[in-house]
Amino acid sequence: MLFRSVNAVSVGDIASAISIQAAVQNMTRIAGPIMAVQVIGSGRFHVGFAGFAVATLAAAGTMSRVRVERHEADVDELGVLGRVAAGYRHARERRPARLAIATVAVMSVFGVAHTALIPSFARDVLDRDPGQFAKIVASTGVGAIVGALTVGYSRVRPSM
Repeated sequence: MLFRSVNAVSVGDIASAISIQAAVQNMTRIAGPIMAVQVIGSGRFHVGFAGFAVATLAAAGTMSRVRVERHEADVDELGVLGRVAAGYRHARERRPARLAIATVAVMSVFGVAHTALIPSFARDVLDRDPGQFAKIVASTGVGAIVGALTVGYSRVRPSM
């Protein structure tokens, strides 16, 4: 449903909208682990499922209120592979696009993999109980929120 939100924002506000969306999305990296520790620790899993149901209904209700103008899809004869090839050619011809795609690729492979190592990091490096996982994940969420809001409020606009 995120695609609906992008079309509901004016071009001039897209950078701020993306920044705010990223900050809100990263709040889940804070709230989720902290709530999960409480639910798992108490053994009251039904509370976790109920909380997830309420959050899902709230998100669905919010998204149902988003109104966008009707968009007629462009009809092309390329097909999926043709569009992928056209996108590859487009990126190859533009250095900023190549750098952006390379950054996303590196982060996709290595950026999230650190999460699996956090319990071992807590135990072996910080001499803490691996249960500190939630606090460490929450702290990465705080950093991500600060980064997203900093980029969003930056006066420098990306040039591609």
